[in-house]
Amino acid sequence: MKTCAKAGHVITLSLILLLLGFAAQPACAETIVVSGPVGSHGHATITNTITVSNLHDLPEGAYVTFNAPVYGSFADDGFSQTVSAQTHSASVTPVSATEMQETSGNLNIRYRQYQWLLNGTQGSTFTATVTTSFDYTVTANPQPRVFTDPYNSPGGVTAGADTLAEAVDMIANYVKLNDPGGCTARANLMLSQLQSAGIQGRVVQGVTVDTPLTTPQFAYNNAIHQLSVTWPRELHVWVQVYYPAEGVWVSYDPSFNKGFADQRHLAMGTSPATESALFRVNAYANGGVSLNLQTTIAFTGVTDTGSYTFRYLDPAPAGLSSTGFPMGREMTARPTVTPTPTPAPTATPTPTPGPSVTPTPTPLPAQNATATPTQTPQASVTPVPTQPPDDDSLNVTPGETQHYVTGTIVDAVTGLPLTGVTMLLDGQPVAIGPDGTFSIGAADGAHALTVSVPGYATINTNVIVSGGNLTEALKLSQIPAADSSRPDGRPCCGLPLAALVLLIIGLYRYGRA
Repeated sequence: MKTCAKAGHVITLSLILLLLGFAAQPACAETIVVSGPVGSHGHATITNTITVSNLHDLPEGAYVTFNAPVYGSFADDGFSQTVSAQTHSASVTPVSATEMQETSGNLNIRYRQYQWLLNGTQGSTFTATVTTSFDYTVTANPQPRVFTDPYNSPGGVTAGADTLAEAVDMIANYVKLNDPGGCTARANLMLSQLQSAGIQGRVVQGVTVDTPLTTPQFAYNNAIHQLSVTWPRELHVWVQVYYPAEGVWVSYDPSFNKGFADQRHLAMGTSPATESALFRVNAYANGGVSLNLQTTIAFTGVTDTGSYTFRYLDPAPAGLSSTGFPMGREMTARPTVTPTPTPAPTATPTPTPGPSVTPTPTPLPAQNATATPTQTPQASVTPVPTQPPDDDSLNVTPGETQHYVTGTIVDAVTGLPLTGVTMLLDGQPVAIGPDGTFSIGAADGAHALTVSVPGYATINTNVIVSGGNLTEALKLSQIPAADSSRPDGRPCCGLPLAALVLLIIGLYRYGRA
């Protein structure tokens, strides 16, 4: 299965000089604010190959199931999608193919559940291919909008925000400045920050189209530029935020833009977290069975309609590099003039496409289990300031002497820096660098420190700052897999030759970005 690259989406930033006689200066550190409407239509084919291996001594009624997403209509404030001529097919005839829908609160997904019996399988491997094909039309219409929802900030990341839109913007900036790598990690970080700030959010699960997208021309440093963006062709997740005063959901993709999803996004459904029943493989077979899912995506006939209108450049938050927010919408009232942009940095790194990775899950013991990805270092990283910004002294009150708590968070066995880290000092989030380092201002005294990483034991401890800076080396140990065997060696479920093996492969947790 293709997954979001560890360093995030693949974006090619092409600044095309259209006026001769001027040196091209990159404008990627600003948000290019645009309005619509624009549209796109095309044909999508999504192929899933399910492989179940190491089969032997199968119990009566052994089976495998797979949940293939069903695509349909989708809309939020500034984005809509319609699907037609959708077909589903399987290379191996299933005993059943049942349309299912899960709807509860922020959960709204549809899928077709295929079931195949494994009894009678020739050899030790079962393979089936499921193909979903459909035509789609997407409209993005990021018109200027004034969000009137008042907001009472609890502090932390949203300190100082007076409106809900401003608070969400701060959280989006925080996620980009503290890029945990990968679309799933970014969505999880944004969801956790929204929850901490008392803001309602949910995940959108979908795919992105790899046809290049070009922004309107814009003036910068006495020259005219354009920005060309190419998303990867892959499974993807982004976030929606609810604005109760207007009664609308607004999409924020922490991998790219602020305030809308462009016409290169195709949605499958929404969920309260980055995991759902979509793309789930479930096998009832012998112990030691291995499951694998690979997904390929193809688009044909992609055609765009309309074009964005350039409005102005918005300076990026301090510390944000060239892989900031290339495109966004107008979220609050402001004059429609082009302000003088902040000069670009002397050198701006150009992001390189991340590799396409097909994760192969490690065979699980005979038990009910959910695959947990192995923590690996990021392939490439958005630069993070080594010194905390001026407002990062969250644990210092006026008149106190500020010191710094610094350190590194690594795997206790491999010594490699960990990704997806959530760190709190006295309840306030701490930025983690790509090499696992952190630095935050703190006054003399005791401070509560919490460090958590999925799949690792959480650290809860107190650190004492006394008269100077404090350096801590934090080593996290992986949580061992539960032992599901009884003393007599039989599976806990009591079946002498069988166990239930549940493996969530692919979409929104296993190796995703």
